[in-house]
Amino acid sequence: MKRLVNQFGLPLLAKELIEQSARKRTFVIRVVYAALLFFAAFLMFYEELRIGTASPMAVLGKGRELFAMLVALQFTGVYFFMPAMTCGVLTQEKERSSLQLLFLTRLGPWTILFEKLAGRLIPMLFFLMLSLPLLAFAYTLGGLSLGYLLTGVWLLALAVVQMATLALACSAFFRTTVGAFIWTYLFSLMMFFAPSLFWLAVQSVTGFDVSQAIRSTSSMNFPNWEVMAYVPMFGLAHFMVELRMRAGVIGPLAVHSLLVLVQSGLCLVLARVFIVRRAFLTPRNVMLNVFQVLDRIFLRLNNNRL
Repeated sequence: MKRLVNQFGLPLLAKELIEQSARKRTFVIRVVYAALLFFAAFLMFYEELRIGTASPMAVLGKGRELFAMLVALQFTGVYFFMPAMTCGVLTQEKERSSLQLLFLTRLGPWTILFEKLAGRLIPMLFFLMLSLPLLAFAYTLGGLSLGYLLTGVWLLALAVVQMATLALACSAFFRTTVGAFIWTYLFSLMMFFAPSLFWLAVQSVTGFDVSQAIRSTSSMNFPNWEVMAYVPMFGLAHFMVELRMRAGVIGPLAVHSLLVLVQSGLCLVLARVFIVRRAFLTPRNVMLNVFQVLDRIFLRLNNNRL
């Protein structure tokens, strides 16, 4: 029984959460995040609140729009905060030369990855829960269906996992936190907007318009499929297009969910490969390498006889 308890004790996850709770920065970030969230929500809700004070019945049925604004704010927080929170989860161990010590424990590579990942997913869950009072307020106004509510929650959960696994793969590949930080955001931009650039390039070269092709197909004549064509991995776009459609189309959401889950699984596999192969990288000084190349060039020029 003791072995079973130790096996599922999640020691690395406990260490991560204890270290985060001991940092003053953790609580400062939470307060700043909550302040920004509630201030932005106040600015968005101001018109409805002003109308509600004059005529309380006039704001009934506005819950759907307010809920969409809140979820859009949460998407923005996930896309900006989640990579920054996760990109250093393994690179910090490399910089401290402590990743090698983790390999000496009974924890396998998959266990290290999942516990490190959970150590960043749980704090982000707390960030998302900060909006529960605002969501309750939006729900009381009416106009918000259960299906739309569940769609927002599901897409938010997918976005959290999507960004966390991408940042984890970058953290496993790069040696420094700065490199992982920069490339996580660059890969995110490419993942979100590369399909749009591709279709624009195809249209400019061949004249083929994917939007027109989708509209000409009666079974796919919905804005959801256009969003799927241009930004298939961008959850916020899929959520906002649902706001305009009272009758939801499950097909694009199912395809988007499948693509995000496949991408997240692929990032986990890549992280598993990189965590071992790139765990013992030697530090590289870029400027030193540049000067060494220049030194070899000048030495070769000096040795050449005219």
